[in-house]
Amino acid sequence: MDALGIKLTDEQLAALCGAPSGSTVEAEFIDEAMQEISEVNDKEKVEEIPPGLHLKVKNKDYINDYNHVILYPAGEEDGPISMEVYVKLVDFRSGAAKGKSFTGVGGYMIARIVRMMKQLKNFTKIRLQAAGGRTWKSRKPGERWYGYVAWPRYGFDMELRDFTTQMFPFFQHQPVGLSSCVRVSQVLALGKDGEAFWKAVGDGWDMTFDVTANCSSIEKLSKCLDFEV
Repeated sequence: MDALGIKLTDEQLAALCGAPSGSTVEAEFIDEAMQEISEVNDKEKVEEIPPGLHLKVKNKDYINDYNHVILYPAGEEDGPISMEVYVKLVDFRSGAAKGKSFTGVGGYMIARIVRMMKQLKNFTKIRLQAAGGRTWKSRKPGERWYGYVAWPRYGFDMELRDFTTQMFPFFQHQPVGLSSCVRVSQVLALGKDGEAFWKAVGDGWDMTFDVTANCSSIEKLSKCLDFEV
């Protein structure tokens, strides 16, 4: 796509938005950043949506309405083009991963994106807003958002927010080592106690999957899916 400053084939675009087989992809270039105020987090979170090539993926077998992924340049204008991927919306049907070796079809989507990013080399990161957590509201009684739990399993990470670190004094003994954690990945590395802490009192926010060399994101995704990404 010349609008992005690079050329991509239809097959590359389909892979970069994680489209399942048999999908249709609608593309639109939007040259202005957008903001969306969250309705489920006391309107404290403003989602920053980057300008770029907006891809809407439709698939009657796997997706309810559509998945929404954005490709955008993130490097300096006078330097090498560095590209990133923003996952705006994932709306897979319940049971879409049936018959797969993993429970979340979102992991397969990220794996397909990452494999193409590695081939193209100038794509370095995937970003998204991992919804859910202790301070997030629900749209209806009994509903919870679990993106903040699921996405870190696939290799996404972020710094812990104040909402979470303010809970540390109430967990002085378990998980062991909690007080020194500054990132979600460090909490989860504490084992089952760390995972239980994060699920109970963690808060989702903007998370990043790093595709550059010597980063742990790809290793975590491969371990979660039980195949090499």
